[in-house]
Amino acid sequence: MSSRIPAVKTALVAAVILFPMTLIASLMLQTVEPCFAMACPEEGPDRNPLQVGLYVYYAWLLVLAVLVHVVHKNRWSYRRFLGLSWTSWVVLFMVLGQQAFQFGHWFTYLMKGVKVLKWTDYLRPLYRVLGFNIAIQLSLTLFPQSRDGFLSSALGIDYDGSIRFHRWSGFATVDLALAHTLVYLVRNGIAGGKYGKGAAGIRESLFHPGKGLLTYWDWTSLVGLFSLIAFVWVMVSAFEYFRRNQYNFFWFSHMLSFAAILLAFMHASPMFYFSFPAIVLYIIDALVRVFNRRKEYVVKSITMEPSGYLRLDIAGTKFKFVPGQWILINIPSLSRVMWHPFSIASSPYGGINPPKRLVQQITDGILEHGDTLDRSQTLGRNDTFRSDYSSFKYPDHGAHTLNRSNTMNTTMTYNTMGSMNTMKREMKEHEKVERVHTLKRTAKKTKRDLTLIIKPQGAKSWTGSLLKAWNKKQDLERPKNLKVYIDGPHGHVPPNFMKSDHLVAIVGGSGIPGALSMAMCALDQDIGQSVDLLWTARESNAPTLSAFQELQSHPNAPGMLTTTTVITGGPHPASRIPPVDFLASLEHKFKPNGTISVYVCGPQSLNNDVQAAALALGKKRGVEVRLRIEGYHR
Repeated sequence: MSSRIPAVKTALVAAVILFPMTLIASLMLQTVEPCFAMACPEEGPDRNPLQVGLYVYYAWLLVLAVLVHVVHKNRWSYRRFLGLSWTSWVVLFMVLGQQAFQFGHWFTYLMKGVKVLKWTDYLRPLYRVLGFNIAIQLSLTLFPQSRDGFLSSALGIDYDGSIRFHRWSGFATVDLALAHTLVYLVRNGIAGGKYGKGAAGIRESLFHPGKGLLTYWDWTSLVGLFSLIAFVWVMVSAFEYFRRNQYNFFWFSHMLSFAAILLAFMHASPMFYFSFPAIVLYIIDALVRVFNRRKEYVVKSITMEPSGYLRLDIAGTKFKFVPGQWILINIPSLSRVMWHPFSIASSPYGGINPPKRLVQQITDGILEHGDTLDRSQTLGRNDTFRSDYSSFKYPDHGAHTLNRSNTMNTTMTYNTMGSMNTMKREMKEHEKVERVHTLKRTAKKTKRDLTLIIKPQGAKSWTGSLLKAWNKKQDLERPKNLKVYIDGPHGHVPPNFMKSDHLVAIVGGSGIPGALSMAMCALDQDIGQSVDLLWTARESNAPTLSAFQELQSHPNAPGMLTTTTVITGGPHPASRIPPVDFLASLEHKFKPNGTISVYVCGPQSLNNDVQAAALALGKKRGVEVRLRIEGYHR
């Protein structure tokens, strides 16, 4: 039995069982009295339009899921227009369409019977309509919270794409909530009450002077205001500056979102009804993640290198990952609740001896029998051989048996005359597939070290505490193991990214781990890819990074790998190489109808330049460009 629960195997259960159940539960809860929230439209004549809105929203979610899945499976979905992929444009237009429908649905209903004498008569229906828009946007914000869980597995969306949508939707939720609050306060300030207009009217709507906050329902406005303040705090703490430089502040502040969501549910019941499916999926996904990350690993070594980077090696990992993925790690001796994300710098095949080249194996099998191969000799018409090579026969050369444990059930027929060189060329593609499959099968059974490259943030940071804890344990007479837990891996690259003709990685500074993983994997696979890596770093000793040195000393590096390092700091800083110039220097390698995979990780300006240059080069040369963009924003 597997020690991990694959999310892809539970995605179907979530879609077929949990989704309909949440709709049924939402409809049943609307019949329960009294309502759990302070504002409950289902208790009056608003129940029917509320149910219509829910039916439309649930049906829309299914349509959106199908569309995203279909679009995401096509190669053109990764192409970009005005900085966004076509998948992003589909989602954006669908979300705007749903919000426009719900706005029109509720505004039309709430304006029935309203006698409009002045523009302020629109304000009460308007702030109520905005409340329903908030409920929908909050629900959409919660859906992509799961890391490679049910939603992302069912739709084929990686966590990086999900979290980008989560941030965008979160900002939209806060903006709608601000508009809802502003319209509500303006309406009460203008309309006023028995205590007057302006500030007096606003105070009356919030605190009910003369009556006080005696009952649960009297807190409706204040609870909504408290929820808004909490959401604004969470939004500000999620800015990139805090995520990168004050991660602990960002993490703990983000926990406030649970309180903000609970207050929103208490404020108005539609907040809960629309978010219910996302809440259920998130809870189950969280339980699966807790189960999957229960395994304890041991830190093999932690080294502060002269390059200025911290290297962390985790021993005995066996889970499956692909180049470009990242993990969250927790070290209980530092904190039992803090999880930190880092890109994997090692190859998924690290420590595994790659299978011998298939064509060379056949040639060796022939020569070891003392045969001489006449290259002018040809295979007869319709002569066949099977790729298990258990009885490989050449005309007039008898049968030769080769020792080969891994086989393919493929039969190749030569209908035309061809030499041994022709046979080798036709076997090339089969060889690539076989070698990768062999490596994958071996990796499932082999424990290997996992390498992380971390940029330290100072002695008082988490990385400083980690290094201190490691040194302290090593100073003991009997050094103790430093335990670590892993959540992940997360993130994916485009389909067939590691099977293209050429792999180009352009990274800046601490963006090097993903490039190292991809380049090392390409060398381990040895399927004929050329690998070009451009690393721009400020640290003068950056090229001494041990993982970078290991990549350059790989047995397959000669003839396959080309590395370029640009040092922009130190006493003799060099000028950055524009991505368009770097890619232009590789243009001779890209043949029409070929494929090129481009990985970029760095600041937004670098990512934009590489994206533009790569797509322009692909169009010029008639090359399919598979682009993977990763920024300093996780």
